[in-house]
Amino acid sequence: MAVLIEGAVDHLKVTGRNKAGRIVPLVAPVTIGVTQPDGTAALGGPTVAADGTFDFNALAPDGDYTLVATDGTLTSAPYVETVQADNTVSALVIEPA
Repeated sequence: MAVLIEGAVDHLKVTGRNKAGRIVPLVAPVTIGVTQPDGTAALGGPTVAADGTFDFNALAPDGDYTLVATDGTLTSAPYVETVQADNTVSALVIEPA
């Protein structure tokens, strides 16, 4: 589990493991399913590279995002990314009232 501030990027990796727990090469394309804080599935997930790496972009709304990897046969345990709102003032803008 990771805690990210809105707008951050977390670099993650899916690894294949054999029965003994040793890392083995991925043999099938892997996709990542993302469940949003409201329980709905996000449209499209992160793109997984051939080496298993991918980026999770912490966008609004804040809350817990559940990531699950699958190769069509095997499914990973859920991995939770908690996104917190960025409430730090980084710019001042004059707008019509």
